Amino acid sequence: MSSIEPAQARALAAIVGEGSFEGAAALLSVTPSAVSQRIRALEVAVGRPVITRTRPLRPTEAGEAIVRFARQFDLLSADLASELGAAGERQHQRITIVINGDSLHTWVLPALAPLAESLQVEILREDQQHSLDLLRDGTAAAAITSIAEPVQGCSSRPLGIMRYVPVCARAFREKWFPDGAGPDRLADAPVIVFDRKDDLQDRYLRTLTRRPVSPDEG
Repeated sequence: MSSIEPAQARALAAIVGEGSFEGAAALLSVTPSAVSQRIRALEVAVGRPVITRTRPLRPTEAGEAIVRFARQFDLLSADLASELGAAGERQHQRITIVINGDSLHTWVLPALAPLAESLQVEILREDQQHSLDLLRDGTAAAAITSIAEPVQGCSSRPLGIMRYVPVCARAFREKWFPDGAGPDRLADAPVIVFDRKDDLQDRYLRTLTRRPVSPDEG
């Protein structure tokens, strides 16, 4: 494999981020033809396709690794510029982070606030059980997830614990659990599911009852 030029890797990352050659060209302030040439040169360098020509455009397995490299290279370049006294250049750096809704609405924004003057943060909301998919395909450079095993090329560190407490109104309890919240009652009672990937209720009920429970969704 030949060496990969940063400009080629950035072109691929831009395509993945924008979803098209035209969007990548606008982001990089070059022509779509220039982006296409960089991708062809990149595929020659690695000896395999780096992107699938589908709608939307998606990176191949090799492309995912290159996108991660491009994002990490840009962040390291910004760190170097800051250390060398060119801190103003960091204003133009952007990092994409995948964050689950509960973290986003509680502790994350205050934690990210100190970075506002030095880094542009793009936030993608995704369930913590599925956020690694966006990290793996190069869409994001970091993710808050409940899965400890890191994606290849990344590292993982614990941030803390979020505790969830099941609650309901008194009228709901009297209607659905007059004799207690046993497995049968839990299976019949409706629950709130925040999106199609939200399986927190099911996982909790399976742990609580030690048997498959599928509550009605409402």
